Amino acid sequence: INDADKQQQHQNEEEASDDMVFVQRTVDLNSPTLPPTFCERCKLFKPERCKHCYACDRCVLLYDHHCTFLDICVGLQNYRLFFAYVCVQGSISFWTFWVAVHCLFRVGAISNWIQFGLRIILFVWMLYQCLGALALIVTHSHLIST
Repeated sequence: INDADKQQQHQNEEEASDDMVFVQRTVDLNSPTLPPTFCERCKLFKPERCKHCYACDRCVLLYDHHCTFLDICVGLQNYRLFFAYVCVQGSISFWTFWVAVHCLFRVGAISNWIQFGLRIILFVWMLYQCLGALALIVTHSHLIST
């Protein structure tokens, strides 16, 4: 490498160092103990507060949990979208609970026991859905505020 190439390489390194800091480390993968910030599955160093999700088989920054309903990891990149999903799910649950209450108490007389039983089952199921959605909204609101 001649002097002009070395100067160009040095200039490129300075420009890159303004944007990012690259640290090169070597790890002996055969050693009995690995550094605590090294992920054995990904074979990469992970930043602080990063956890490996075994369901997705990748490391997630600020890992909260793996959502089985959406089949994604909830972490730093998508926590807002997950909270929006929980809020929409809660509003739909409260609306359908209102419909269930309307069907049970405000609609005309009930003609047979089967119809009454189905209305009670709808009411109880929607009450369960609302309490679950409310618990999720309150829990994640508390997590966001702290």
